[in-house]
Amino acid sequence: MKKIVLEIEGMSCIGCMNTVRDILMELDGIEEAEIELVPGRGFIIAGDDFHADIAVREIMEKSRYRASVISEEPVIE
Repeated sequence: MKKIVLEIEGMSCIGCMNTVRDILMELDGIEEAEIELVPGRGFIIAGDDFHADIAVREIMEKSRYRASVISEEPVIE
């Protein structure tokens, strides 16, 4: 498992957060997704084979928000 942190720009309300979370949770390989309005971050727990760029692409294609990868690191259990 790994933790991916995304920067997400353009969100302004809880509905925006829910939209991004729903987009992420539809993707194969994502186990958890938590979105924070301020400072505009997404925290994802995903399988080792999941590529963070997929999450970025899906957010930008299916919403009006911009996204980029801040960090990606293994989850130590």
